[in-house]
Amino acid sequence: MAELAIKKIREDRIGIKTEDLEGRRKCYLIDSLKNVDELHLLRSVYRDIFYLFSIYSSEKERKENLIFRGLSNAEVEIIIEKDDLEDLPHGQNVRNIFPEADFLVRVSKNNQGEVEEKIQRYLHLIFESEIITPNFHEIAMYHAKSASGNSACLSRQVGAAITDNKGITLAKGWNDVPKYGGNLYRETDCDDIRCLNNGYCNNDRLKFSIVEEIMNEIEQSQIFETRRELNSNLRILGSDGNDLNKIRLILKNSRIKHLTEYSRAIHAEMHAIIVGSQMTGDKMVGGNLYCTTYPCHNCARHIILAGIKNIYYIEPYKKSLGILMHNDALTEDENELNKVRILLYEGVSPRRYIEFFSMRKSRKNSIGEVIKTDLTIAVPKNRLSLQAIPQLENQAIHSLHECGFLVLDDEEII
Repeated sequence: MAELAIKKIREDRIGIKTEDLEGRRKCYLIDSLKNVDELHLLRSVYRDIFYLFSIYSSEKERKENLIFRGLSNAEVEIIIEKDDLEDLPHGQNVRNIFPEADFLVRVSKNNQGEVEEKIQRYLHLIFESEIITPNFHEIAMYHAKSASGNSACLSRQVGAAITDNKGITLAKGWNDVPKYGGNLYRETDCDDIRCLNNGYCNNDRLKFSIVEEIMNEIEQSQIFETRRELNSNLRILGSDGNDLNKIRLILKNSRIKHLTEYSRAIHAEMHAIIVGSQMTGDKMVGGNLYCTTYPCHNCARHIILAGIKNIYYIEPYKKSLGILMHNDALTEDENELNKVRILLYEGVSPRRYIEFFSMRKSRKNSIGEVIKTDLTIAVPKNRLSLQAIPQLENQAIHSLHECGFLVLDDEEII
């Protein structure tokens, strides 16, 4: 689908002279992306002039919208589940595309009037047509994302930042192994014994050992041998052990694989809470926690205990049972003010924070006056050569030949 979109964009420029293209003010909107490979392809072709907006509404509102369109409850559940993560190589996978956004927008019935203003702000950042500075949410999430780069965890890098109720950053944390004397191992420690140096993930090794212990108990119980004797005319289990291997695979793919408590690493949220408590006392009470990933249920209980009021995240974490285990104190409903709210982060993505908030052109003239941008002729601060684009597009859509689509040669594109 992404290749077809590129083909259509490419064909729109056919026959237009280069000098006319230079002055043409045109933006192409791709309605939605459903697969990570689509995103990677578009970014590989259009580079920094491609902008991904991830738009979020609560699951409750999404369901209400689909039901309003005439779908049944069963159909709604199927659509949302398939949209989130489809178990197919080329299936839908919005869960993994969403965190890759350049801008994240939260849309609800309560904030519809604010959406246009937010989009205008993002466009000013793209065009550098006004002086825009980051808000405290964007600053804190950038701190969280930058902290994640300190992690040497073999599974995932997670970062967290805690602010007080005024948005002042109090502490940062990341997931890694704690060391004697306090804090976490760092690159300069001569006795660094983190998992990367041990050569294996401690959590995975112990989870697999649980599976093997269960399998040993099953084999030693001789229950299958007994059943074979009782059902001599039926094949309950094969003697070659294939059925035991099937059971082993089932166990490995069960919720055992979601266990996290055997990790040697402290989680980013806990690291930030502990450091913040040591350094700032009770200032985090009533504050916010920003985390690159939705908190697990273990971290959730510590966040509640710390007195934090709001949690903001970017990447979902389906293994978390936080809401299930602590629905008396946690909520994903932004309208519930008597619980700790877990909310999707909204704002400029940390991945392009420096780019969007860095000044590339002069903000004042020779006599010190602010330079006003004429929006009718404004151009994006990022540019891509018009000579390079057709070649990149051509490479991207070459495989469409094999699918029977007509793809034009380079010389047919100006």
